[in-house]
Amino acid sequence: MDSKRRRDDSSEDGETSSSSRLDATNGHKRRKTNQTVNLCQECRQLDIDGLFRKASEDFKRARKGLIKRPSKLYGGRNDGPLFYGDAFFAHSFGSRLSARATCPLCRFFWSMRIQPDKRHAKYKLLGFCSSESWIFGLSGLKKSPAWHNARDTVWMGVVPDVPSIPQSGHGENWLDKDIPAVGPIYLLQPDENEKDIPALLEARHLSDAVDFAVAQEWFSFCQKWHLSSCSRPSKGDTITRGFHVIDCEKEPSVVVEMPWGVEYAALSYVWGQRPEDLVDWPATVLDAVAVSRKLGLRYLWVDRLCINQSDPVEKDYLISRMTTIYEYAELTIVSASGSGASDGLPGVRLTPRKGQPKILLDNGSLLVSALQDPRQEILASEYWTRGWTYQEGVLSNRRLVFTDHQMYWECRCMAAHESLQMPLELLHRNHTSVTSATDSRRREILPQIPNGQHMEDYILGGIFKSETSGGDLEMGSHQRDVIQTDEYRLEYGFPAPDEASTGSQLRLLNDHIRAFSARKLSHGGDSLKAFLGIAGMYRDKRLCIYLGIPMWKNDILVDLTGSYVTFALSVCSWYHRSGTEHQMFISEPCIRRTHLPSWTWAGWQGTVSWRAPPSDEHSVFMNDLITAEPLQIHLMY
Repeated sequence: MDSKRRRDDSSEDGETSSSSRLDATNGHKRRKTNQTVNLCQECRQLDIDGLFRKASEDFKRARKGLIKRPSKLYGGRNDGPLFYGDAFFAHSFGSRLSARATCPLCRFFWSMRIQPDKRHAKYKLLGFCSSESWIFGLSGLKKSPAWHNARDTVWMGVVPDVPSIPQSGHGENWLDKDIPAVGPIYLLQPDENEKDIPALLEARHLSDAVDFAVAQEWFSFCQKWHLSSCSRPSKGDTITRGFHVIDCEKEPSVVVEMPWGVEYAALSYVWGQRPEDLVDWPATVLDAVAVSRKLGLRYLWVDRLCINQSDPVEKDYLISRMTTIYEYAELTIVSASGSGASDGLPGVRLTPRKGQPKILLDNGSLLVSALQDPRQEILASEYWTRGWTYQEGVLSNRRLVFTDHQMYWECRCMAAHESLQMPLELLHRNHTSVTSATDSRRREILPQIPNGQHMEDYILGGIFKSETSGGDLEMGSHQRDVIQTDEYRLEYGFPAPDEASTGSQLRLLNDHIRAFSARKLSHGGDSLKAFLGIAGMYRDKRLCIYLGIPMWKNDILVDLTGSYVTFALSVCSWYHRSGTEHQMFISEPCIRRTHLPSWTWAGWQGTVSWRAPPSDEHSVFMNDLITAEPLQIHLMY
């Protein structure tokens, strides 16, 4: 797949693809240039190719056991930070990197330094294995076929040169948090022959325009290998009235009424409040039409055009069917850049995207950034703060996200960056049938997992948590690896649909309510309407939602009415707290929304936390009630 793309790949319009490692900025192959005269004295003496080659050789020797690489975490010297000592020391910049540097190579490295908001006196260049990047859980990767069948590559990072950390040392969180925030540095060499063994990870050189061949590759791979896991439901609700779509083949595009069942893409975006955002056909909609055409999807569903805003009855009907509309879309195009509909999708038509940091060396090699992890970019976007977009992202089976820098793909079985190439076939495995799973105090038989493949559980998962989070990867005696950010928890693995136990479903529902309640709504009266799509996910299950409150339909403990007991528990278990620390029932200030009762979180504006007395999480306590075995009492006469 990605690693085997032909060098002469081209787009539909005949433009040279930016996905080839050998392509230059303007679609021409890179040639040797003479930039030495522009470099500072220190950078002239840097053998970048030699440093990458030496790092690769050292890592190969360590992998064979010929040299030792200490992997343990060391205590800081002289009360300094904790560090690992297993990186390849490439170069010390000293104090020469700065925003005022005139040397182009110094400026490039300055732009790639981690922790740019902090002042550090000195910096150094360290090399790492791609297998040890934040993308992979290393212990799981070592047990997989990819460990033996993919070629490990080298990337580098510009990090602080801290006196208490040795030359080859790196801070405890630099690999998992700081480097993903700026991106790793790769070296793309023009004269390197194609390898028989695919690279585990390799940067992709991007052009100003998005490479639709890459997006089509992701889409086709998902359709071929993920099967029912990412496909529209085979049965379920239908839209019986008012289903309109944009016909993207018409020029200009027009809105038409179609029978339910046609294939279509959907758009998820921020409307915005500026005058240019409120026109019928803003730039984001026109760009989404272009994307649909490129991907071979004739029809596109966009709320502002496909819902009759002047018919309140039809509007309420379609809003109540958001679960169906987004679950049945072949693909959802997500605009995670800008703050309104007039901003467009970067790199599609007229909206430019931010450039990829790179520098062409005089031997023709390209030093290039693989960019910030797009997950972090999405989490920091205006899109991620809005209430209506929450359910749109969660309900979608496939998402093609446009950020300021690149495209990002996330379906239920895979996540991929435009700026990084990976051998998708090697990093997938078949779904395995789950016959049983322990659910608190009893063992439940779970349904068979649909056929198809999904990315390995050692690969960093997605951010649109439509299922219980993470896969089934275990690290020794510990649970699967977790990357904890300030805003969100990123986990490894892609869960199979319907494999979640009752306890996991309860926890996920609580997470949905908490995440949604933290988002902004332009109209407070939409606090439940904008959540109806999430509520619709539980429409056929014993777990249900009444005005936002989780309930259990069936009886519990044989003869107790589950809906009464669990409703009372849920009503008493939520309160407003946005911090990650739990201070039980110490609530933060909130604002009343009078269109709903005060006993539901949807009747208030504020981030919701869940607890149950005395200290159990609400989902744990409720699951214990649901799964508890009735007491057997025998009277003695």
